[in-house]
Amino acid sequence: MKNSRGRIRQHVGSFRYTTNVISFHYWSHLQSGEIPDTIIFLGTGQTGRIAKWAAQAAPSGVVVVEGAPHWHAHPSGKDVYDFAYGFALAALQAVLNEFSITSAHLIAQSQAAPGAVGLGINHADEVENIVLIAPLGFTTIFGDTPEERVRSLSRRARRTWLQLSQSPLYDMRNFYVGFAMLRAIL
Repeated sequence: MKNSRGRIRQHVGSFRYTTNVISFHYWSHLQSGEIPDTIIFLGTGQTGRIAKWAAQAAPSGVVVVEGAPHWHAHPSGKDVYDFAYGFALAALQAVLNEFSITSAHLIAQSQAAPGAVGLGINHADEVENIVLIAPLGFTTIFGDTPEERVRSLSRRARRTWLQLSQSPLYDMRNFYVGFAMLRAIL
């Protein structure tokens, strides 16, 4: 797909978690010959077309990684940090390898924050700067246990899902977004 600001292209990556190999998608928004300098990590439930739409709305030079598929983690939420970090590391490595770059700026939204912070600590040579947007799950404000943080995530997702600006009457893409958020809640 072409637009006046660059080409949007889908890429596929994968990561191993416990005994599973889990695939994920990321989208690049680049002009001809351009290399990315920024990776946006979306939060839980923001998968599929949502990541593509985010890439379309982003300026060129950006890669958008869909939200971590938390439904593959343990249902209790006890391994959410390890899962999110493993996903973020696999996504970072996939982007760096795909575009033959050595580092990038990271923008992490909501549940993607803990993984991005972990990358900044453990892979400082590959991370230039980190921006956190509405971080969830990396401070105890959202609960002292992984279970409480998962409940907090579900509560926030339900509240977001019910906002007027998220109404299908406002934008028909919200049907898709609503189903993705419902999947994350359930």
